Amino acid sequence: MLYADYNFYQAEYSGNLTEEQFNKVIKKATRLINDKTYDRAITAFNSDMKEKISLCCCEICDILHHYESYKENTSNGAVVSDNNDGYSVTFVNADMVKMYFKTNINEVCTKYLTRPKNLMLGWI
Repeated sequence: MLYADYNFYQAEYSGNLTEEQFNKVIKKATRLINDKTYDRAITAFNSDMKEKISLCCCEICDILHHYESYKENTSNGAVVSDNNDGYSVTFVNADMVKMYFKTNINEVCTKYLTRPKNLMLGWI
């Protein structure tokens, strides 16, 4: 079961991805939500959390798309700083980028999946 479809993504979330781009990341976004909620999102999806879970999924789709685009377009890493006088260029490494996107996904999940029910608690 997917937590959002392209119609919801466009109409309710007002997303900018094409349908093809959306379809590439929706399954992974759903799996991430299931992982973060210890599969509690599956049963909560049929409750008052449905819209929040769907919105979370859409926002994660955007993040995943940007991450995949970044990986495709920057094989050597992105330039973080540049110095012209002594010619020094600093690149961000892949681990830093991955950590940045993981942090964004965690923040999105916390925003949507902790109220009114905290689906992310590990000890329930």
